[in-house]
Amino acid sequence: MMVVERPSVFGLPRVCRMLCVGVAVSFALASLVPASGCGPASDDDDSGDDDSGDDDDLAGDDDSASDDDDSAGDDDDSAGDDDDSAGDDDDSGDDDDSGAPGPCLGDFTIDATDTPADLLSLAGCTSVSGDLNIVDTPVDSLASLSSVTSVGGDLLIADTTTLVGLEGLEGLASVGGSLEVRDNSALTGLGALAGLVTLGGGAYVYNNPRLADLDGLALLDAIAGDVVVHHNPQLESLGGLASVTVVDADLRIYDNYGLLHLDGLAAITEVGGDLNVAWNTVLADIDGLSQVVSVGVDLDVARNPALTHIDGLSSLTYVGGDLHVHDNSGLLHLDGFGSLVEVASDLVIADNDALVGLDGLLSLVSVGHDFDITNNQSLCQSYAEGIAAQIDVSGFVEISDNEGACP
Repeated sequence: MMVVERPSVFGLPRVCRMLCVGVAVSFALASLVPASGCGPASDDDDSGDDDSGDDDDLAGDDDSASDDDDSAGDDDDSAGDDDDSAGDDDDSGDDDDSGAPGPCLGDFTIDATDTPADLLSLAGCTSVSGDLNIVDTPVDSLASLSSVTSVGGDLLIADTTTLVGLEGLEGLASVGGSLEVRDNSALTGLGALAGLVTLGGGAYVYNNPRLADLDGLALLDAIAGDVVVHHNPQLESLGGLASVTVVDADLRIYDNYGLLHLDGLAAITEVGGDLNVAWNTVLADIDGLSQVVSVGVDLDVARNPALTHIDGLSSLTYVGGDLHVHDNSGLLHLDGFGSLVEVASDLVIADNDALVGLDGLLSLVSVGHDFDITNNQSLCQSYAEGIAAQIDVSGFVEISDNEGACP
């Protein structure tokens, strides 16, 4: 076998000695030096050459342990890397997948812009610290919210066309702010809210053309804000509010064209703000208000053409603002005011075409401002004047245009 003796580095020309020293320091630079110029430089592939510690295969290179591709500590596949293992950027515990169930901080909105991402952001949330808005979204189910038990701020469900029910919210027990359900064209009921026990703000339910009942609100016993129910043409009953005893602010029931009675309000004893019952075209009685003792601000009973009496107000003793009874074309008498003692501001009884009896005002002691009985077509003028004369009125008294026959 012929043995080829490798020439000594020191026997080469100066320029070659410099280049070959570079080979020992940097594999990348060595690959640029022509083999014919410096003698038989060691290659990057064969045994006995530069494989141990080279750039392809053994430990310490760029493919094995602590390299940048495959082993522990690298950037692709093992624990601690940035792609696949725990703590990385894609799989368990990373910042792409849904995390373990727990509280979610801030406000959240589900809308039409990126609905799948909106729903994913709430997956696993047991609570939402801020507002939860479900607005103008094409979803027909809220199943992805099934783990939510509380909302710290307001809950808004509005401008939807595909939500028939609110299934997915069965676990919701408390809302720290207000509940607003409005402008939902397909919504028929609130039954999925049956677990709601606490409401820190008001309840607003309006402009829901197919809503038939409020049954999902049956566990609420006090409402810290307003209760406003209007423009729900299919709503026949307020039974879902049957447990409510106190409304701290306004109670407004108006423009519900299918509402037959107010029996669902039978437990309410106090309204802290205004009480408004108006524009309910088939409302035949207001007996559901029979436990109300006081109204903090104004009481308005108006434009309920089917209403023939107000006996439902028989427990009322005090109105803190104005009392208006007007434009109830079927109203016959005011006997329901038999317990009323004081109206703090104006008292107006006007434009009730069928009204013939005012005896319900005989217990009234004082009116804090003006007193008007006007334009009641069936009411005897002298009779009205006699009733007004018995009441202490601090402001102006106007009894006029009551054109009914007198006994």
